[in-house]
Amino acid sequence: MRILPPQLAAQLQSQVAQMEGLKTTTEQEVRSTGTPEFDALFPGGGLCAGSITEWLSPAPGAGVGTLALLAARGVLARGGMLVICDSQRLLYPPALAAVGIDLAQVIIVQAKDAADHCWAIDQALRSPAVALVYASLAELDDKTSRRFQLAAETSGAIGLLLRPATARGQPTWAEVQLAVTPLVSEAERQWSVECARARGPTARTRVVVAWNEIACSLRTVSSRHETPAVSLASRLARATSA
Repeated sequence: MRILPPQLAAQLQSQVAQMEGLKTTTEQEVRSTGTPEFDALFPGGGLCAGSITEWLSPAPGAGVGTLALLAARGVLARGGMLVICDSQRLLYPPALAAVGIDLAQVIIVQAKDAADHCWAIDQALRSPAVALVYASLAELDDKTSRRFQLAAETSGAIGLLLRPATARGQPTWAEVQLAVTPLVSEAERQWSVECARARGPTARTRVVVAWNEIACSLRTVSSRHETPAVSLASRLARATSA
């Protein structure tokens, strides 16, 4: 048996990954969410260019879409477009401006059916002019998930897919699955975020974050007194919830 030198072994591993259509963490450009503790939920310490993240929501009105855009808005500061595939026509544009997103960088696509919705996501992910693609998907089969992942790798775009909590544990080609639970808070909107799945090691598996609307900032908070608020969030959901 011949033992390969470490440098040659690493080179061969990289070549195999490229042949399989995968990127290693070192080859991907990592983009910070702006909150170090949140970054620690992702392999490599942030959102990786050319990857998909699934945000698992327990109920409508939980604000998970808003959280996803808050975490990713720093990507837009570096240029590129945000494509929102809004097949349900629920988007409220002023809500985007309220979380610090420049509406001049936003493209909204309203597909007429599920097939066109998936096609629009795929095409947006393939565009080199697109930095982020946001979409809600109740159903996602393994083949389509793989198609989205390859499309993102083609351009380096980042996909943010809002999915129901029931998608947890299902086969997916997403880089990360984040299970999000809204919490009761008197002053700020808060969420508990758990890394349910990741294609690589992460520094943390769970974090509690809060959104300060006045400062328009996302920060981590102590989790000692957290209380789930799924039903409350559903009843009190505001127009600014994504």
